[in-house]
Amino acid sequence: MQEHAKHTDGTLDRLSDVAYEQIRAELVHRGEKAFGGRFTEHQIAVQLSLSRTPVREAIQRLHLEGWLEERPGTGFTPRRSWMRDVLDIFELRLLLEPLAAMLAAQDPTVMLADPPPAGAPGSGLSFHLRVASACGISTLEDAIFQISRTCVLSASGGGSADFGSDHAAITAAINRGDAEHSWEAMSEHLLRVRQDRVGSLSATMDTGV
Repeated sequence: MQEHAKHTDGTLDRLSDVAYEQIRAELVHRGEKAFGGRFTEHQIAVQLSLSRTPVREAIQRLHLEGWLEERPGTGFTPRRSWMRDVLDIFELRLLLEPLAAMLAAQDPTVMLADPPPAGAPGSGLSFHLRVASACGISTLEDAIFQISRTCVLSASGGGSADFGSDHAAITAAINRGDAEHSWEAMSEHLLRVRQDRVGSLSATMDTGV
């Protein structure tokens, strides 16, 4: 009865969303090392200070979206990406995200907040989704959101470089209404991110990590 009440008032759904976002951010940030490599409901629930039910729902959602692979008898593990995955996804991002940044800059009502602190789990993903939300075209926003759900993980996570200065420069260009520079800055940023991701993935392949 108590569990039904949670469903009724939306509390469990909200906690499941919280668990989903935190787990996904950790996967992006740390790859196969997320949660110390122990990917169990109990371990994650303890680390997130949540009950196991919303964590279980979040894990199932991430599994359906392709972030996790099920291992019979041992639960779930992060799905590692291959080089082709990284290159294909960045081809799409380079087409869509500079356009979103340019459109956001062209809208005089858009004023982005300062980007999340660099190095925080999920900070890069949060920044890119924020720009997508500001572009003003729902189909473009949806496409970028969908790509963001595509797993791009190496064993050690999403690369090693700090792109905080890139995010700050893009934010500043959008906020001052400089459409051309917003497009260029986002394009250059994505090329640097791609190089970092490729390097990170190559290193894990070379070392067998």
